[in-house]
Amino acid sequence: MEPDQWGEVVEWVKVRFPKDQWHAEQVVAYFDDVAQFDAADVWAGLIQIYEQGSAFAPTGSQLVAATKAERWKAAEADRYRGLPEPKGEPYRPDENWISKRFGEQLSTMDAIRRIHGEQKSCGNPLCDMHRVVVS
Repeated sequence: MEPDQWGEVVEWVKVRFPKDQWHAEQVVAYFDDVAQFDAADVWAGLIQIYEQGSAFAPTGSQLVAATKAERWKAAEADRYRGLPEPKGEPYRPDENWISKRFGEQLSTMDAIRRIHGEQKSCGNPLCDMHRVVVS
């Protein structure tokens, strides 16, 4: 945030909170608190505080917290922007795939053992999975 942008914020606060003005020391200190942020994020945080109905001008820590919260919301929105919308029904795995695959209902672990035993890449007779299937 630039000093002239901060001046606009100070004037905005002065008009909206006439009974609770920032002192000169606060204006300087609060600017130091928010100078690292983008002006749009500071404004979004300030508007959020104002819309909550606060009767008092925000402190520097309130403004920083609201600015960070608004920045976080914007970052989350950016993260999901541009991702394709899911189409159709959500994928649901066939719950009967084991009985369809093996012709009988097995536990998930037994199905894994059978699939493991079918794979020729193991070939280790000491393998726990392979030994259970073979024996």
